[in-house]
Amino acid sequence: MRFTMLYPLPVTGGRSPFAAAQSVADLTRHADAAGFSAIAFTEHPAPPEDWMRSGGHESFDPLVTLAFCAAISPRIQLMPFLLVLPYHRPLMAAKSTTSLDVLSDGRLIVVAGAGYQEAEFLSLGVPFQDRNRIFDEALAQLRAAWTEDTVGEHKAALRPRPVQPSGPPIWIGGGSPLARRRAALLGDGWSPNIYDVSRVSEIRYRMNSLEALERGIQEVLDLRREAGRNAEFDIQVMDLSKPSTIPSRIEVQAHVERLQQLASMGVTWYVVQPPMHSVKDAVLAIEHYGDDVISAFR
Repeated sequence: MRFTMLYPLPVTGGRSPFAAAQSVADLTRHADAAGFSAIAFTEHPAPPEDWMRSGGHESFDPLVTLAFCAAISPRIQLMPFLLVLPYHRPLMAAKSTTSLDVLSDGRLIVVAGAGYQEAEFLSLGVPFQDRNRIFDEALAQLRAAWTEDTVGEHKAALRPRPVQPSGPPIWIGGGSPLARRRAALLGDGWSPNIYDVSRVSEIRYRMNSLEALERGIQEVLDLRREAGRNAEFDIQVMDLSKPSTIPSRIEVQAHVERLQQLASMGVTWYVVQPPMHSVKDAVLAIEHYGDDVISAFR
């Protein structure tokens, strides 16, 4: 099991203490030292105000911020969690991700999704109803731009090439049937969330228990097997069915046992978000998680 730290950016009345270069640098260094394998940032370039007020969060541009993190740590892997492909021109996304992959010496993992915030699509001038078509086209163009000499009718040539020979791994985010099928047939990994039962209908996902996740994993692996896809495949999970993804120190054993259960189901990565009360609390939680949990999987 490997661990991803999802950087916390709470909504505040003023300037968030997490929205500062020093905070990003500090949490990146501590995550690296604690044994986290990757650091991740969400993508919400233009979220609606009502979402921000009802449990949403602030956000950086993930690729820009991950480039900053790459300069802070020479080891930690870099992950947009997730990159909403319909928000981007495919060739511009290819250029940005290639640049980050090259400058980080091949540490980028792209977790990609089709998006769900209809108001955000409207603000960005992207037709929400076409997001799945746009996603599939963008995914194909991204891979072509990373690996082929020229792309499209105008024979665009993107140089330099990514450090990773076939381009960065692409993990498909989301728990829907379509996301599972994409992950199996098009992706190098799958990154679903487990949600609290009370929120499942609200967010239109079906991953509401470990049993549902296990069925989803088996479906994805079966589809891959039927398609003759035998390459290495990662499964990353964020468990939002709990109040916090970091347990208190008295809950560590139960948390480790739950992670061991996830690993036995085929989960290879787990996403952790530190508390958002203060940068100091986040740093302490990262250190404790490394000592109490990550050390158990080394």
